[in-house]
Amino acid sequence: MDGLLFLLVLIGASFFVMTRFARGSQLSRGHEGGCCGRETTQQVDQIDRVCGNEVSDDQGYSKSYNGRVYKFCSRECFDDFEATPEKFIKDNESGEASLVA
Repeated sequence: MDGLLFLLVLIGASFFVMTRFARGSQLSRGHEGGCCGRETTQQVDQIDRVCGNEVSDDQGYSKSYNGRVYKFCSRECFDDFEATPEKFIKDNESGEASLVA
């Protein structure tokens, strides 16, 4: 019984370490790099589409939508955008997205 408990604790600790520090943790932190160190070709929008705040590269959340990466200053703004992205994006003739609020 002690051996089984030890094995379960070891597996649980391994799973925690892998999900916390491995590649999957980059997704939850808004990592924008490409696979295997390759750079992404997506354009990154540094203005939060929901509230209009400027968001730096190392802060906030990001979401890829229609070939473009959008940055958000807070989880609340990210969730609002994710629920209805078309509410916050309007494409004009030049292909650039503009803020709709």
